[in-house]
Amino acid sequence: MHRVVFFLLVLLCAVPVPVTALDFNAYWLYRTSGGEERDTSDEFQQRYTLGVGPQLSWQPTHALSATATIGYTRTQRDNGDDKVKVEEITPSVNFGIINDLFAAQLAGSATHYRTKPKDSDIHLGTSRSWDATLSSRWQQAWWPNLRFNYGERDSGKADPKIMKPDDVYKDIRDGDLRLLPIESNYHSEQVQRFASADLDWDLRLLQLDYRYNTSWDEDISEGTDSERRNHFVRAATGGRFWDNRISYTFSHQFEDDRTQVKDRPGVGGVFDFIVPATVTTKVTSIVEDPTDPLYNQPADGFSPPLEVLPSEYLQIQIDADAGRQVDHLRLVFDDLTTAALLEWNIYRRDFISGDWSPVATALQGVLIDGYLELSTGVAGASFLLMARNTPLAPVRLSAVGAYVRRDTDDTDQRHLTNAGLQVRLTNSLQLAVNSTLERLRRDSGSDDDRSTLSARLRWTPRPWITPSLSYSESRSDTEDQDGDEVDQLSRSYSFNLATVPLPTMNLGFGVTRNDRYRNGDKTGAGWIYSISTTARLYPDLNTALFLSWRENDNWTRTNEGVSRTSDQSFSGRFNLNARLDRNLSADLTTSYRSSERESGSTEVADATLSVQYRPSSLLALRAFYTAYLLDSEQEDVVGGSANLALLRTDKARLNFSYNVTYAETLTNRFSLNGSWDISRALALQSRGGYTLAQTDFYDVQVSLNLRL
Repeated sequence: MHRVVFFLLVLLCAVPVPVTALDFNAYWLYRTSGGEERDTSDEFQQRYTLGVGPQLSWQPTHALSATATIGYTRTQRDNGDDKVKVEEITPSVNFGIINDLFAAQLAGSATHYRTKPKDSDIHLGTSRSWDATLSSRWQQAWWPNLRFNYGERDSGKADPKIMKPDDVYKDIRDGDLRLLPIESNYHSEQVQRFASADLDWDLRLLQLDYRYNTSWDEDISEGTDSERRNHFVRAATGGRFWDNRISYTFSHQFEDDRTQVKDRPGVGGVFDFIVPATVTTKVTSIVEDPTDPLYNQPADGFSPPLEVLPSEYLQIQIDADAGRQVDHLRLVFDDLTTAALLEWNIYRRDFISGDWSPVATALQGVLIDGYLELSTGVAGASFLLMARNTPLAPVRLSAVGAYVRRDTDDTDQRHLTNAGLQVRLTNSLQLAVNSTLERLRRDSGSDDDRSTLSARLRWTPRPWITPSLSYSESRSDTEDQDGDEVDQLSRSYSFNLATVPLPTMNLGFGVTRNDRYRNGDKTGAGWIYSISTTARLYPDLNTALFLSWRENDNWTRTNEGVSRTSDQSFSGRFNLNARLDRNLSADLTTSYRSSERESGSTEVADATLSVQYRPSSLLALRAFYTAYLLDSEQEDVVGGSANLALLRTDKARLNFSYNVTYAETLTNRFSLNGSWDISRALALQSRGGYTLAQTDFYDVQVSLNLRL
């Protein structure tokens, strides 16, 4: 029935009247890769899209618009033993009305797909969606802005066992995968309905925002129904007075989030909810200790697939969004059998101190439905996973998911208050105070109260000197894994001095004192001293120096008494940049790190010298050498790169690049990238590369795009 209605809508758009635009887009792509000890992978993809719009000329006014598109995609993948053919067809329509009072939009689309894996049955399926939106457009003072939305989505598949007779599908046996209708054999697997209402109201002295979102999900394959309702209210104000000498901001927000999950009759399940989180990764050749003050946490974004070679260490950091908790993780690897042999150490970061503490060691994941699951054992907002790839084969990480296991009926309520005050006491003396109060209440009884307070006094008696005093305090009242109340407090005091002794020199000095408490007992204290300077020695010679000294004391209380441990660390970095010629420059970067703990002391240092030569806009050369000194176990690295523009015109570009590195092994990488605008409607793009290393491999991709 839905398909009949959709077809009638398309016919309505096809009445014999002029249209202002007719758009056709075609896209072809071919991709291949392979090499030694690797399976050859081939993929051919073709997409076609036909669109009509954006306005039909039969409307009585220009306020009415309509668009219609239909897209077709065919993809063939060949990964050796794994051969898959996928076809998709996606029609969509969109109607809109807009005037000075409101804007209304109705949109609908459907995607039919067919998948034919090698030596397997054909899988037919479809996904359909529609939504309607109504929003205000009036521009009147004291009038609120309103927006309402409602929509539905469903996805399902056809059972191949009840397909039509074989003679209808005779072409399939010959390899043809032309789309055929999916009719009575279709059944939904997931159905979702959603609605929302938004209000933004500017009351001059008060900005009021309200958001309401609700969704109903029916997962027929899992046998569960779930409903979620979320209310969000925020009120904010702020102002300036007394000739802008005093300014203030204040806001309070309340969020009520309720999730309810029900089993369908005769079906049971465990309810895992995905948690929005940020994932960062790092691969190292040596083991690192997150509890070390000198530890550098992962900073690279996750770009799958991430390859980890034998004897390398994989680090994955998961930071949940504000107010969220995580208690288990799911990892997807290309080869789960090999990945199941990994042993993981899991660390959780403390909210107050920011320090990492272990929660699990030598943990092996559990294989479940195509992924590897790791249970953290405790709930937290930030976790760090570390594993050493001990198997003989490399592993490739392709997906990371953070989840929380909730009860069937769960309600979270969150209050967040922010206040800020800035006072200009004199023309050279300024005071800034900020505070935050957060309260989180859960049905499970795990309540959290967090508060922060910071103040800063900044004085500028002369343009070349700026001293400042700062104070900050963070407090949290939470429950530990045993259900006991835990009150944690952290205070810090700092003094910073920024000076400009010379027009070509900046100098900064800072000292910070911090104290940590747990349930009223002091658990730690420390000092941090730092010096930083940047200077231009000559017009073409710049330098920078950063030094830091850290002292830390920790107290641990047990039934036998109080024990104290101390550690010290020092770090320094020196940079020197010189422009030797108009086309030639050199950089020298050195760093030194040392730490002394009761378990022992370490000293590591490294130095990198790089030279860049750019004789023209078409050629760029670079060479570098990195030496690892003292206790560092890393091998020295030497390498270089060359980038050459073989062709550069208004319509065509062709670039060649070569990269070489040598540490324990020699790696050469050759790359060729090009683009050609054959005409205003036709464009060609290509890229390819070949790598010579312990195992050689190549990758090539060519795409052609036609737009009419």
